Amino acid sequence: MVTSLKRMLVFISTVFLLGTSIGYTVGYFRSKTPENDQGKINTEERLSVEIVLGAISTYSDDAEYMNQAMEIALEEVNEYVVKLGLNITFSIRFEDADLSDTIALDKFKSLAESGVKIVLGMWWSSQLEAVLSYANENHIVVISSASTAPSLAVPDDYVFRLVPTDIAQGRALARMIRDKGIEAVVVLQQDNIWGEGLGAEFVRRFEELGGSVLDRIKYSPYREPLPSQLRTAADKVKSALEEYGESKVAVEAISMGEIEVLLPQAEDYPPLTEVPWFGSDGYVRWVALAEELSAISLRTRHYSPLTATTKSSKWKTFVNKFSNRTGLEIRHYESESYDSVWVAALAVIQAGSYDSEAVKEILPDICDKYFGASGWLKLDENGDKAVGDYDIFAVTSESGVAAWRKVGIYHSEPDEVNWLEEPN
Repeated sequence: MVTSLKRMLVFISTVFLLGTSIGYTVGYFRSKTPENDQGKINTEERLSVEIVLGAISTYSDDAEYMNQAMEIALEEVNEYVVKLGLNITFSIRFEDADLSDTIALDKFKSLAESGVKIVLGMWWSSQLEAVLSYANENHIVVISSASTAPSLAVPDDYVFRLVPTDIAQGRALARMIRDKGIEAVVVLQQDNIWGEGLGAEFVRRFEELGGSVLDRIKYSPYREPLPSQLRTAADKVKSALEEYGESKVAVEAISMGEIEVLLPQAEDYPPLTEVPWFGSDGYVRWVALAEELSAISLRTRHYSPLTATTKSSKWKTFVNKFSNRTGLEIRHYESESYDSVWVAALAVIQAGSYDSEAVKEILPDICDKYFGASGWLKLDENGDKAVGDYDIFAVTSESGVAAWRKVGIYHSEPDEVNWLEEPN
């Protein structure tokens, strides 16, 4: 009886608890199980292997945050598989796209050619777009923890995104700005797939709410000087102030890290610093604005939305680990980067092999049952996180200290903002 049982395929079940009491059944991770001469399953060839995941950061500044978050999750995952009694180890091969869509594709191909089946990171939508065709053609699963461009919301592809698309963020921005009494805005936007997608969604909704978009001024996202664009924006703001009056005009900056170059240049065009600025998830909680550029940031505020995170025990534990490990403060998509490692590993374990097609099929179910550092990761029909709420941050001063602080919450249903009391 015992001998017979040893010859049978063993299925290991366990309950995986993450943050809340959500149970998750994890399958037995095994190698191919060839039949022996008697047609019976041979289970003695247990898989002993290192599972290598890929991760591509947009550039070194993001890597400093993203990679550390992933390494924390990686350590936990490997502790977990030991508890399961599985003879496998997960590792991550980190790459840096160095602000280039072309380099992102080159690094992606290199990972795939080395046998990597799942690639994480891919924060920029333009870089995700660059690898999309290759990923689908070669069946490489991509789990992005930050890309939000609506144009990349495609059903049944190999791309999964752990954040909502910018259809939701565009609505949030429009409601925030109108709720502050703003009637007219000048949009400064990155000239790429992300900037175009978010800009279009924002404009559409802002005009639906009765607002006026004075201009959409596009610029290269790679931190180049912007004198001509800023001069045009300043002229538009000046005219609008005369037409609409003070407190009725704003700048909407669909920017990323280049905001720390753009903002000091704006000081040379005074109308731009006389009105509030609204931002996006592209630079929300960007450290330089609260530290090196605190004076001008306090004048312009930079109200910016960030996908709301459930402040669960899971989140608190991760934040403490991240802070103790790095000395850095959580910025924006570190929680999603941490979660991406967990859902990738769970998908491999549940699929029973490091097979991209099997992972692609099981991943939506994994996310539907997973509650991680960023909260519940239920996906929509396109493989993107279902629409949620947004926390609103701004640069404020409290006891003489400038910092990004939460000043409101945008509720997607019923499309309204709950503003908190702001410090000076």
